[in-house]
Amino acid sequence: VSRCGMVYLEPTYIGLEPFVECWLKKVPEKIWQYKEKLEELFNNFLQPAIKFLRSEMREMVPTVDGALVFSLLKLMDCFFEPFMLKDGEQPIPE
Repeated sequence: VSRCGMVYLEPTYIGLEPFVECWLKKVPEKIWQYKEKLEELFNNFLQPAIKFLRSEMREMVPTVDGALVFSLLKLMDCFFEPFMLKDGEQPIPE
């Protein structure tokens, strides 16, 4: 616990799921209908992909699992950006 009352938890204690759950809550409205499918894909492939990376590949710069997940989620945000409307923009056609 810090002096300002913040509680710090190591990502290894809470796992990677909270990061994905938080990200899924912020997907664009047009993507919302696929939220359950995205969650299923993360549940089925995220941990095995990280396990494969750790056991079968060599990283030039060592990473931690949380950083890999954050990078994946940022990459997904890039794909979803066209669906995030900004002020004055027209919606994307169905």
